[in-house]
Amino acid sequence: MFGNEEVTIHLPENFDYLPHELKLLCWPNYPMRCLPSKFRPEKLVKFKMVNNKLEKLWEGIALPCLKKINLWGSVNLIEMPNLSKATNLETLKLVDCYSLVKLPSSIPHPNKLKYLYLSNCRNVETIPTGISLKSLEVLNLNGCSRLRNFPQISTNISYLSIDGTSIEELPSNLSLRFENLNTFQMHSLKKLSQRVQLVQLLTLLTLSPSLRYLHLSYIPTLVELPFSFQNLHKLAILEIRNCENLETLPTRIYLQSLRFLDLSGCSKLRTFPDISTNIEDLNLSKTAIEEVPPWIEKFTNLHKLEMKGCVNLETLPTGINLPSLECLNLSGCSRFRDFLISQPTLHTSI
Repeated sequence: MFGNEEVTIHLPENFDYLPHELKLLCWPNYPMRCLPSKFRPEKLVKFKMVNNKLEKLWEGIALPCLKKINLWGSVNLIEMPNLSKATNLETLKLVDCYSLVKLPSSIPHPNKLKYLYLSNCRNVETIPTGISLKSLEVLNLNGCSRLRNFPQISTNISYLSIDGTSIEELPSNLSLRFENLNTFQMHSLKKLSQRVQLVQLLTLLTLSPSLRYLHLSYIPTLVELPFSFQNLHKLAILEIRNCENLETLPTRIYLQSLRFLDLSGCSKLRTFPDISTNIEDLNLSKTAIEEVPPWIEKFTNLHKLEMKGCVNLETLPTGINLPSLECLNLSGCSRFRDFLISQPTLHTSI
């Protein structure tokens, strides 16, 4: 694609050549099932071939210079080649490689692998023990629905997503302190059946002084959050959605950095959250909250309050002043009565 012009390349059926001196190979929508058989990519530094028709790559070739592999959307790719000698590899992106069954069997330590993206590799069942993740900073396993083993990850990890995996248990020796963890996402982890393991993981996360974004959703074993959540001094975004058995939040804690709180769909939650007064965006839709306390006036930075479908909510305190509130959504609150908020610019949906 050059500017707004689409360029179509017609390859002969006997196409079987790429120069061995290549350092950068970027070819989106590559139409062939394999690379040229005589191609020796020993000098390759960056390999980017997204949305291609490849079924296999090279075999038995050392890749000492290779730093980045991006095979996003390689829907026909079944297996990765041996990367045991790619010790300078920093980034491996295999997002939406639906047919991929096996990862490379070995990426030994020491290596420089920092970024591993396996989103929606739905046929990958294990991460081989030969893949060293000791240097890893970002690991995205979102949508790896057959993955059952929790990876032995680096203590340097800053981003970890295990959304939609089939992880059933945590390692018994899981004692990592995620000191650099910035983002953690866990969604639809229904097979993590033992509540004690979930509490173990949540408690472990609270040892992460750098954590800024935490997303937990569709986790039926989540009943409460540990009091140790008070240690998350840098947490800015907390999303706990559709955790149908969550009943309470910790009390007498204060998350000074929290700006965005989403508890929507936590249908057993009855208590209005009192964990930060610095919240700007608060979503309590489809919870069991019955009343909004008068001390909501302390939420002086609150711009948006959503309580859609809170069928137990009957009223708001009258005469309260929320100077920053711009949007209030109470649609579907069937028991709701009249209220008054001193805010002339407020947009209200009832």
